[in-house]
Amino acid sequence: MGFFNTCLGVAYMLAPVDAIPDFIPALGSLDDTFVGIGVCLLGVSSLYRNKLRDVKTKTILELIDDGNSQKALQMLLEDKGITIKDEEEA
Repeated sequence: MGFFNTCLGVAYMLAPVDAIPDFIPALGSLDDTFVGIGVCLLGVSSLYRNKLRDVKTKTILELIDDGNSQKALQMLLEDKGITIKDEEEA
């Protein structure tokens, strides 16, 4: 999805059809700038989030393979915003 959004942003900036026609001074080019760059940034951030998710998933799977399922569960819960207290901390 991130790659699609990035391509969509580039296509909008290059397309001859605009939300605000380019013959209107200043406003015509501002829509290209803000909409095109905004969609590109959305795509790039989506690619980054997907890469980060892949790294977390790989780490969790490695923890499970190493027999450390408690730490893997803790990472999964923390990713969802849930924290658990260790018995030693309580």
